[in-house]
Amino acid sequence: MRVGVFFKTTPCSSWNDVLSFLKVSSKQETIEAYFERYRNGLATIAGHAKAPKEVRERAEGLLSTTSVELFRQKHAVWQVEMKKDEAKQSLAEGYASLAKGAGSMLKDDGGTSSQVVNRASSVSSSSLSSLSFKKRKRSITNINSTSMKTITAMTSAKPDLSSRKARFAAMDRSQFWKLRSGRAVEEVLYHASMKQEANFKMRSYTIDFGCERTRVLFTVDEWEEMKKVGDFQLPRLSETIERYLYDVRLALLRGEHVASTAYVNRVSYGFRTQLYVTKPCPFDNKDLSESFWTREAWPIMKGLLSDVDGVTMIDGEKAGLESGKRKNMGRKVDMETSPPRKQSGRKLDLVARDTTNKRDWFVVESHKEWDEVSTKFLHELDVTLFKDLHLISSHRFQEQPSSHFRSQARFFAIYSGGRGFKTMEMRASPFSAYIMLVHLYSSYQLPPTATVWKLQSQGLAHLLQVRSCVKRTVEMYETEESEKGDDEWLYSSLEKHIYDETLGSSPTDPTSSDIYSS
Repeated sequence: MRVGVFFKTTPCSSWNDVLSFLKVSSKQETIEAYFERYRNGLATIAGHAKAPKEVRERAEGLLSTTSVELFRQKHAVWQVEMKKDEAKQSLAEGYASLAKGAGSMLKDDGGTSSQVVNRASSVSSSSLSSLSFKKRKRSITNINSTSMKTITAMTSAKPDLSSRKARFAAMDRSQFWKLRSGRAVEEVLYHASMKQEANFKMRSYTIDFGCERTRVLFTVDEWEEMKKVGDFQLPRLSETIERYLYDVRLALLRGEHVASTAYVNRVSYGFRTQLYVTKPCPFDNKDLSESFWTREAWPIMKGLLSDVDGVTMIDGEKAGLESGKRKNMGRKVDMETSPPRKQSGRKLDLVARDTTNKRDWFVVESHKEWDEVSTKFLHELDVTLFKDLHLISSHRFQEQPSSHFRSQARFFAIYSGGRGFKTMEMRASPFSAYIMLVHLYSSYQLPPTATVWKLQSQGLAHLLQVRSCVKRTVEMYETEESEKGDDEWLYSSLEKHIYDETLGSSPTDPTSSDIYSS
C-alpha cells in the first residue's frame, strides 16, 4: 500500500495523522481484523523510505510492544471514552442546530441565538480537544435521537392560541355583526382563526370578498348578504379635472404634445458622456433599493398627497410607526433588570406621514419588475401591505371613535413595479365594531410610451380618485366642530371661567371716579 494512495482514501494530512487514524479506524467487524489492519498500517509506515525517521521509529516501537490482548483492552477503554465524547458532541451540535434552525422561537432580546451558538461552539471545541483518539467531525444533521426529538418537538409545536382566546373573550357581543341566519361573523372568523391553517385576514377579523378560503366559511345566502356592504366605489373626479384630461387628450391628437420640451443644442458630447458615467441608467443597475424605484420610476406617488396639510411623503425605506407601536405596546422597564430593547417598525418604501402627531395614512411598496405571480408580489400584497394597512386603519379608528369617521374613512395602500400598480383599500364594516373590509382593485398596466394616452389617463384617474379619498379621510380625522355658539367653542369644558365684563372691552377713562374714588 503506497502512502499517497493512503492519504487520498483517508482524512490524513501528515504521518502523525496516519498513526492517529489507524487507532480510530473501526470499519472492521472484529477486534482481530481491526488489529491486523492496524499492524499492516504500522508495517507500511515503518518500511516506507519517505517517512520521517522519528515516525518510522515510533511505528517500529508500536509493532514490538502491541499485542492483541493489549489492543483489545485499549480498544474497550477507547469505546467508553468515545461514547461519552459522542454524547457531548451530539448535545453541542444539537444546541447549535436548534439555535440556527429554530432561532425565531427564542424570544430573548439580548442575542440569545448567538449566545447559544457560541456556547455550543465552545463545548464542541473542548470536547474535541479532549479526545485521545481523533475522529472525523460529523455533520450538524447527524445528531443523536434525543436531541432530534427535542428539536422536532419545539419546531412542530402548536401556536399559542391564548391571546386569540383572550381577545375574543373581551369582545362586546352586542357589537357583533349578526346575519339573518342567526350566526355572527365574528364567531365564524374566530373559530376559523383557531385552526393552524388560518391566514392573517381571518385572525384579524377582516373580510376579503375575493378570498375563496373566507367564502367557504359562510353559506351562499350569508355571503350574498355580506357582499351588499362590500360595494367599493371610488368617487368620480370633479368636472374641472375631467375637462383638463380631455383637453390634454385633444392636444395629443392634434400633435401638440404637452410634455415636449426644447432640446439644448449646446450640450457638449463630453458633458453628456460624463453624465452617463457618473449617473448610469437606473434600469440597468440591479443594486438599487425599492424606495429608489418608488421615487424615480413613480414620482407621482411621492407627490400624490404632498399638498395635504400636515402630511409628508417620506421615502427611503423608513420604519413604519404603526408596526412599531404594536411591537412596543407591552414594553415595560424593570428596575431589577436591564430595559428591553425598543423595536422598530417594518420598513416601508413610501409612507404618507403626519410627522407632527406621528401618524401614518398611506403606504406604497415598490419593486423594479411587475410580475403578479412572483413570490415577492404575492407575499408583499397579501401579507406586508395588508398588515401595514390594517394597523394604520385600526389605530386611526381607536384614536377617533366617532361613528361618522368610522363609516366614512377609507385607507389605501399601493404596490407598484415596472409599469404596473395595484391598489388595496380597507375600511370598517358598518354593522360591526370589530370587522374590517378589504378590497383589491384591478391592476393597471401602463404603456411604455406616453403616446398611448388612454391607458395612461385611466391609471392617472384612478390615482386621483384614491388621492381624494385619502385626503377626505385625513380631513375627517379632526373632531367635528359644533355649529352651535356654545362656550365649548372657545373654552375647555374642564376649566372654570370667571366672567368679567371689562375683559376685551375698551379701557375705562383713567379720570373716572369709579376707579379712583376714595
